[in-house]
Amino acid sequence: MKLIRYRLHFRSGLVTPLQSDTLMGTLAWAMLQHYGEGELSRWIQQCEEQPPFVISNGFPGDLLPKLIMPSPVAVYGKNSKQDMIREVKLNKQRKDRKWLTIKEFDAVRSGRDVDWEEAGNPTVVRMEPHVIIDRSTGTSLEQNGLFDIEVEYTQVYSLYVRFLDSSYQERFEELLTAIGQVGFGAKKSSGKGVFRIERVDESLAFLDECKDSNGYALLSNCVPSRHDSMRGYYKIATKYGKVGENASGGRHPFKRPLLMIQPGSCFYSPSLPPYFGTVVRNVLPENPKVVQFCFGLTVPVRLPKSEAGENG
Repeated sequence: MKLIRYRLHFRSGLVTPLQSDTLMGTLAWAMLQHYGEGELSRWIQQCEEQPPFVISNGFPGDLLPKLIMPSPVAVYGKNSKQDMIREVKLNKQRKDRKWLTIKEFDAVRSGRDVDWEEAGNPTVVRMEPHVIIDRSTGTSLEQNGLFDIEVEYTQVYSLYVRFLDSSYQERFEELLTAIGQVGFGAKKSSGKGVFRIERVDESLAFLDECKDSNGYALLSNCVPSRHDSMRGYYKIATKYGKVGENASGGRHPFKRPLLMIQPGSCFYSPSLPPYFGTVVRNVLPENPKVVQFCFGLTVPVRLPKSEAGENG
C-alpha cells in the first residue's frame, strides 16, 4: 500500500476548509462529470467494501495535526519533580497549538523526548466583504446585502494519500488536477480555491514507521465503522455539511449533522489497519444517492499501556 504526499500550491484563498470528507465528495463530483454515473456508482460500491484510496485533511506547509495523547513525561516513567514541573510549563505553552512540525510529530507518537520548535502559523485569515445583487435593480440588496466571509490564505497545503489499489493513482491525480483548475469549495465561481498539484517523491518513514507501535493516529475527518477500535484518545466535532454542485435534493441543500472524529485522534490496535471509517448513507433524506465518504488515513503510534485515560 503506497503512501504518497502531494503539495497543493494555492493561487487564491480558501473559503471551505480542506477536509478529507469534503475533498472526497468533490472528487466524486469530478468523477461523475468526467466518467459518468455508472463509474461513480462502481466507485461508491467499491468504497463500501474497501476504498481504493484514502486521503488526509490538507495541512498547511509541512505541518501535521497535534496528537491527542498523554505526554511522554506522564506516561513513560519520567516523573521526577523537575520533569513534571517542566512538563506543566510546556503544556501551558503548547495548549493552543494546533500543529506540530514533522520532528515534533515523530517524537510525540514514538514516546520520545520532544525538542519543541516554533511551528509558527503559516495561514493568514482575512474577513472579505461580499455583496448580494438584487437582480431586479442590478444593485445590492438594501437589507443584508453586504456581508463578510472568512478566507484562509496559505501558499501550500500537504495532502497525504494511501493507495490500496495502485491502479487508481493516475485517475486520482487527473481528477485532483481538474478540481484545482476549477477551484475547491465555496466561492470558486469568483476564483477561490484554485491550486496546482505537485507529487512529492520522498520517503515517508516519519509517517509510515514507528517502533513498538500499539495503535494508530488519524489524519482525517472520519466516522468509525462498527469494526473500528474506539479505545483511545480522541476529539469529535459536529459537521453541518451541504450537498455539492447541482445535486437535486429537494427543498434545501443541507445534510444531516454528522459527529466526526478529528485529525490527531489516537486509537489502540495490535496492527495498523489500512484505513479507518466508512461510507455514511442517508445524509440527505430527500436524495438517498448522496453519501458522505468518512474514511480516515491511519499512521502508527506508540500509546501508553496504562488503561488510565482511555475512552471507550
